[in-house]
Amino acid sequence: MNLPIDQRNTLMHIKSNAKRLTQAIAIPMLLLSSLSFAQNDNILVMDDAKVFAEFNDNLPFVTNYFSPSSEEDILAFYLTAYGEPINQERKRGRLTSHYYYNEQDIRVVISTQNKLQQVDILLNK
Repeated sequence: MNLPIDQRNTLMHIKSNAKRLTQAIAIPMLLLSSLSFAQNDNILVMDDAKVFAEFNDNLPFVTNYFSPSSEEDILAFYLTAYGEPINQERKRGRLTSHYYYNEQDIRVVISTQNKLQQVDILLNK
């Protein structure tokens, strides 16, 4: 296609601006998506988890799931993942373990519900 020089220049200018606009939109979107993932990547769940709720729009981030694993297996999983808990207490049948991992406060609450373990994970900065 043979276009006059001024039309070719106009087309090249449009293509160049479109490319810059695409980059201007795409790069911040990619950064934002990786940021939101990075904020929540410390909430770990067991392989057998049946997640029934996740709230990760605002702090504290919360994930709730059921697991057929024993309380001991769940504690071992989080010991491997986050290290020794800084505090542990049992109240009203719920075991709460506090961890400090990657500069974040993580609380794991385990309780028995109908022969399953309900695990509630709360993550704060």
